[in-house]
Amino acid sequence: MRWLVGFLALLLTTTAFAQPGGVSINPPTSSSPVTPTFSNSTIAVTNTWQTLLTVNLARRACDMQNQGTHVMYFQATTTNVAPTGVGAAKQVQPGQVIACNNYGGGVIQGYIWITGTSGDAYQVTEYQ
Repeated sequence: MRWLVGFLALLLTTTAFAQPGGVSINPPTSSSPVTPTFSNSTIAVTNTWQTLLTVNLARRACDMQNQGTHVMYFQATTTNVAPTGVGAAKQVQPGQVIACNNYGGGVIQGYIWITGTSGDAYQVTEYQ
């Protein structure tokens, strides 16, 4: 019985030191919430780059899902000039979601382009 009392005293003392007063165990909250904007569209012309998102310096993240049945290509540029070819583009398989905040490090705030097969659908979500 003595060992049980000693163990409980040790447990209470350890718990008190593990969580000193004033330390929050709740996840941090943001004073400015992230707002998603969703849009759906289709590839207009096969193998022709079209703008997925324009420059947005407030962009915190974005993602795109290929909802079509063919491969799509995703690429960012710093200017409003469409990419040439697909050599530097990220391939997006049917059903795949690609996050632009994981593309090349950091969040892409410049132009984001997409190409693929005419009529294939995609969804893009931009978080600000």
